Amino acid sequence: MSDSWESITLPVLTRAGLPVDADLLYRALLLYGPLTETLLARRPGMPQARVPAAPPPGTGPPRR
Repeated sequence: MSDSWESITLPVLTRAGLPVDADLLYRALLLYGPLTETLLARRPGMPQARVPAAPPPGTGPPRR
């Protein structure tokens, strides 16, 4: 198995109860690295107003 990023399986955050926006931003951050709010909105094609609404890491619903 290759060690490239293409072979990594990422968790789907919506299965943990997080919104789709959070999942999309999570994947963008992993792919592009740290970005400003403006660039983070542009990369996945999300309206910038929705970026701050995504919950920060670790603030999702409590685990059951």
